[in-house]
Amino acid sequence: MDIDIRGLAPEEQELILQFGKISRPFSEQHKADKAPIIARAFAALQNLAAAARTWEVTGVDISYWQGEVDFDILCSVANFVFIRYGYGNEYFDPRAEGYARGCADHNTPYDGYWYGKPGNSFTKHATNFKATRANLGGKMYPIFDEEETGGLNKTDLNGWLYKWHMTFGDLTSIPLEEQMIYMSPGFAGNVEANDWMKKTKLDVAHWTTAELPIIPSFWTKVLVPLTKFTFWQHAVTSSEGFGVQSSKIDRQRYWGTRPNFETEFNVTLPAPEPPPIIIPPRVRINYAGGVYERFIPTTEGNSPLGIAYNNTVWNTVGEYAIDSSGKLWYLISKEPANRVWIAAWLTLPA
Repeated sequence: MDIDIRGLAPEEQELILQFGKISRPFSEQHKADKAPIIARAFAALQNLAAAARTWEVTGVDISYWQGEVDFDILCSVANFVFIRYGYGNEYFDPRAEGYARGCADHNTPYDGYWYGKPGNSFTKHATNFKATRANLGGKMYPIFDEEETGGLNKTDLNGWLYKWHMTFGDLTSIPLEEQMIYMSPGFAGNVEANDWMKKTKLDVAHWTTAELPIIPSFWTKVLVPLTKFTFWQHAVTSSEGFGVQSSKIDRQRYWGTRPNFETEFNVTLPAPEPPPIIIPPRVRINYAGGVYERFIPTTEGNSPLGIAYNNTVWNTVGEYAIDSSGKLWYLISKEPANRVWIAAWLTLPA
């Protein structure tokens, strides 16, 4: 039983190859046993990586239900926005145009989704989605929101969804590989097993506090359970601080780094706000040779006033400075004649 790794990313292929080299001495005679071992190891490594992930790029879904939106606020906290353009044969979200304009005016990447109503006309679905996206724009991937069966059985539902995608592709020249499906792992059970879905991008809908979502089976690689999604709608939360009228808002995460996102969508995201500097009320010197006390917060051009010895504790007074090299200093006295600064990076909170 061999593992076909040709469809994996280069770094994923390298990981599997390296693990294979390590495992070969004790399992070469049992090739069939290697697959589950590698799969489990890879899954464990992914879970470790996910636990350390900070989700650098996050966004939201909005539709008519969000009401009026203050895009100065929304675009300051969301790196991207998914906008409902419409649903069914010919329903157009009346707020979509304003939402798209608000995102465009703030240089915030956005794209539209169309909520599918299987059993209706897949041709009208595709035609109106295409026309609306051509009018309102889209900076990422067109999103096919697939949440309803329309009473169709698995085979018929699979066929209807496939025709919707392919008709849209014919009208727009956007291939399956550049279309994205929004689907939950639970809803995937209503669709007949197929190969075409795994060609698309995935926005997985799984509200959970777990480190990773459950992935619908259509996007799961055989044997190696790779995390294979582009976006993850991970929660619906209070909308406080997002500048919308509604009380709740859907939250999204991008699987990748800021540079990944910028490269994938040819955009430049605003630089993130630096985290606030919190000055502990007391600090302990954490340097064996002690830390020089300085009259000004720099190591250049001023003589030390004295030494704060290792493990001694000082009270800070709520002021800090950053020197020309970007290093942080704490002020430990406010008396005009005795303003003493110490190197914050050589201390620990006490």
